[in-house]
Amino acid sequence: PWNDHTNEENIQFYKKLLPYAKKANVTICVENMWRWNKEIERAKPCSCSFSDSFNTIIDGVNSKYVKACVDIGHAEMFNHMNYSARKMLEEMNERVVCLHIHDNDLIKDKHWVPFRGKIDYKDVTKGLKKINYRGDLISEILLEPEINTFEKGLKYWKENYQAMKKIQSM
Repeated sequence: PWNDHTNEENIQFYKKLLPYAKKANVTICVENMWRWNKEIERAKPCSCSFSDSFNTIIDGVNSKYVKACVDIGHAEMFNHMNYSARKMLEEMNERVVCLHIHDNDLIKDKHWVPFRGKIDYKDVTKGLKKINYRGDLISEILLEPEINTFEKGLKYWKENYQAMKKIQSM
């Protein structure tokens, strides 16, 4: 979404994209986002940070061509506000058609391999089960600077593969 725009401005923006999505027969996935509060060194809300504004935008566009991509790491960055990815998933339900999967320290957007950080994937998968999620699990990890050889990269990608399989089995 446009982070600094209102829900209505975002709705109008996505409605303008609908003819292109229909023509190409693709789904536009809006992602939950965040801004940074330098004073407290934590995420601060913006458009789609929480399910209420996210749902307002998806429902306002009211099209099968605009759905939600829940970024698990972004949602978990709001734990200091008693929010979680599970809460977002459960409150958004059928609007969610894909996920960005990665881990973090619950503070910054680290994009680590799952299970390297503090995200409780048992809790996340409870939310996925509750909404009967059947969409894609999209790995969204970054290579860390110390992964600077083919062998280290291969080991890292294998670790990520195993983490994704574990989440899938949960």
